[in-house]
Amino acid sequence: MMLNKWEYSSPTEIKEFEALFSLQAGDLESLLSNLLAVVHCIPNTTTEVKFLHASLGDFILDQSRSGEYYIDLEEQQQRLLCIFLESHISDRLYYDEVDEWRIYAIEELLVNAKATAPIQNSILKFKMQDSFFAPTLTYASFYILDSLRNFDFGDRGQAYHHVLNVFATKFAKMVLTMPSKFQKGCERGSTEGQFRDLAI
Repeated sequence: MMLNKWEYSSPTEIKEFEALFSLQAGDLESLLSNLLAVVHCIPNTTTEVKFLHASLGDFILDQSRSGEYYIDLEEQQQRLLCIFLESHISDRLYYDEVDEWRIYAIEELLVNAKATAPIQNSILKFKMQDSFFAPTLTYASFYILDSLRNFDFGDRGQAYHHVLNVFATKFAKMVLTMPSKFQKGCERGSTEGQFRDLAI
C-alpha cells in the first residue's frame, strides 16, 4: 500500500508491513509463500516487498485479464480502512512510526470511501491509547474529521461525534501531561477552538 500524500514515509519493508498489520515476524512470508515467483519477500530482513514483474499490478486490477485473481481496488480499500480504524494504536510513551502510518492511512482512505455499514461499525470502534502522541497528529485529525462530516450514515452524526470525542479527549489529556509553562498556551491556542467549531 502506498499513501499518496505521505509517500515519503509509507511502509515498504517486510518488518514494517508486519508491524503495520500487527503480524508476527515471518507471517508475511507465510502469507506470500505461494506468490514468491512474482513477489520479492525475504523474511527477517529489511528487504522491500515488491513485485518482480512491473505489470503485475495492472494485471490483478484488470478483471478481464486476471479473472479469478482480480482484486477490486475499491473493495480492498474499504477493508483496509476498517482494519486501520479498528487497530489499537499502540500504548507507547512516544509515538511510533507504525501508529502514525495507521492514522495517515485512515486519512487517505477516507477520501474515496463511501458511507457503508461496515465502515460505520469500524468508526464506532476507533480509539486511541492515552500515551500515543505524534507531533503531526493535530493536522491529520482535522482532515479525518473533515472527511467524516460529509458522510451520511443516517445516524445523526453519531459516528462523526465518536471520532471527534476520541481526538478531543486525546488532546485534552496531552495538554495535561505537558509542562505547566506550555499548558497555558495550548489551552488558549487554536486546537481547542477548532475542535469546538468542528462539534457544531
